[in-house]
Amino acid sequence: MRKLLIAAVGVMQLTSSFAADPAAGTVVTRAKNAFAAQLAMQDPRGAWIAEDAIYQYTLSEYGLRGSGVNLNVEGRQAVLAHLRALAESAPQASVANVYVFPTLEPDLVFVQYELKPADGGKTSMPLAIVQMRGNEIVKYTQLSRTPEILQALKANMTPVN
Repeated sequence: MRKLLIAAVGVMQLTSSFAADPAAGTVVTRAKNAFAAQLAMQDPRGAWIAEDAIYQYTLSEYGLRGSGVNLNVEGRQAVLAHLRALAESAPQASVANVYVFPTLEPDLVFVQYELKPADGGKTSMPLAIVQMRGNEIVKYTQLSRTPEILQALKANMTPVN
């Protein structure tokens, strides 16, 4: 019982030591703001994206399970071009109900949102892991909807059933 209590106190101390700078807001607030800026795409400089950002899409749906193969878009300018291409490929799609979930890591959150196609197709709930540095997205890892993302990028791949 004593070891369990010591472990619990250690975990509480560990998680409380990860608090983000209060002046910058919580990681959840910072991630929500960055994601909102990304959806709006109003800042042509991409101030919400870190200069060394990586946007990553897993390719496990394409028969590469366990291979660690990903599509990476690296650097602020490349990420901006990538996001513009996505916006142009589905201009009428709408995003609603953005949920940001904190983790035990100080600058890491899960983001989930509803993506509604304009053609009345099925609404999906993409999920991503987002790593923040201050108010900027450093790493965005899409965990679902990779086929649609790749299709929007005009990638020529066939999913494995």
